[in-house]
Amino acid sequence: MSNIKYQMSSKNCIQLKYWIWDIGYSEGGFTIIELAVVIGIASILLGIVGLSFTHTQHNVNISGATDVLVSDIRQQQLKSMTGDTSGTGVVSAYGIYFQSYKYTLFSGNAYSSGDANNFTVNLDQNLQFANDTFPGTSLVFENGTGKFTGYSSTTNSIQIKDAITGQSATIAVNRLGVITQAN
Repeated sequence: MSNIKYQMSSKNCIQLKYWIWDIGYSEGGFTIIELAVVIGIASILLGIVGLSFTHTQHNVNISGATDVLVSDIRQQQLKSMTGDTSGTGVVSAYGIYFQSYKYTLFSGNAYSSGDANNFTVNLDQNLQFANDTFPGTSLVFENGTGKFTGYSSTTNSIQIKDAITGQSATIAVNRLGVITQAN
């Protein structure tokens, strides 16, 4: 700075101003480095948002499957309590038979795979049943009372588990057939 003479004329000030401007910025737009930084920041933000939505989707899948199963359990219990014949003319017990990735609504004291009145519900992709403690992998409600047939305090629950995240929801039923846990 000592070599610069401070002779202030308007022409010199304007030339110095343009010289500083030319060093720091180009007149043609953004530099490659600036674009790379902006694209990098945008990519990171989009990645975080994408992961957040994926996590939320898995939570919604488990919650939805739990709600549908709880509704089906209550429906089967209500049918057994009211003596619903489902068009067969025979009053019977109703139940749910659990398999790894689906469950089947059935009538009668035991599940029969050949019964045409069975109704199968498939779980969403990546969901599966785990820790099924129901006797014979079935939850059966007594005809007329709706009580849980074969109940014991150690055989009264099932879990719906997400195979990707490991998150799960447990559904437990007491001896009267009332759902005591659904989370």
